[in-house]
Amino acid sequence: MKAIVRSVAGLAALLLVTTACASGDSGAGVPAAGFEHIHGLAVAADATPYVATHGGLVRRSGDGWEYASGDRNDHMGFVMDPAGGTMWRSGHSASRPSLGVETSADGGATWTRLSDVLDPPVDFHAMAVSYADPTVLYGWDSGGRGLFRSDDAGSTWTRLEPAGLPDPRVLALGAPAEPDVVFAGTPAGLFRSDDRGETWSAFAGYAGGAVTAIGCDPSDPADLLVAGQGGIARTIDGGRTWATTPLPTSDFVGALAISPAEEEVAYASVTTTVFESRDGGTTWNKL
Repeated sequence: MKAIVRSVAGLAALLLVTTACASGDSGAGVPAAGFEHIHGLAVAADATPYVATHGGLVRRSGDGWEYASGDRNDHMGFVMDPAGGTMWRSGHSASRPSLGVETSADGGATWTRLSDVLDPPVDFHAMAVSYADPTVLYGWDSGGRGLFRSDDAGSTWTRLEPAGLPDPRVLALGAPAEPDVVFAGTPAGLFRSDDRGETWSAFAGYAGGAVTAIGCDPSDPADLLVAGQGGIARTIDGGRTWATTPLPTSDFVGALAISPAEEEVAYASVTTTVFESRDGGTTWNKL
């Protein structure tokens, strides 16, 4: 079996790359012929998958794909509250090297700037929204300036001192439907915090090595997808047992999402491709 994660150094380099962004606003609803470097996945309450890319936000439309965003900005970090539909992003635009944190209440068509967080503005490459309390957000700054939490839906942020994380590089975040709990994927493995990111410990039972993506079930905190060296692992009992399945590709998995409408439906992405599972992660098919 080929390892999805080829090297920690390669992963970190790929996730920290900042490149020029596409310019021009072509509007929402325009058909999308392909994905330009996928950075995030989310699924709305109506089961529509959203794909955050280097060239805008894309959503499933019938058997095809269309742009959800009116702009073509780079979404380096992206999360959605499936219950309320609110979205948050961080990334780049043609005119700004960093967007800080922005939010959308209309399905990604338009965005409002919330906070720079730092000066210069943060560039979150990993983000999570708590499925227990969508006013709680987490973000990791790709410039090496740390891990942050917001308790007011992204308007203000607190820098955390994450005791217990052996590697400061956070490759993925996930916050399940359980108050105060957040997961972090790092080159050293999967870690869990029970105090909103203040202290961390290795997640017992998971031995998949470096973690590049985390997908939490919006309604079941015991249901978790994790992308690691052996493939995509899923637990439905809070980590006591795991079942691992490889994707039909050797590329590393950059994002995962579980549908809030159908828990057996999940999505995984590599650089330019999205895969769908309709059997809880047992098999995956390219969309």
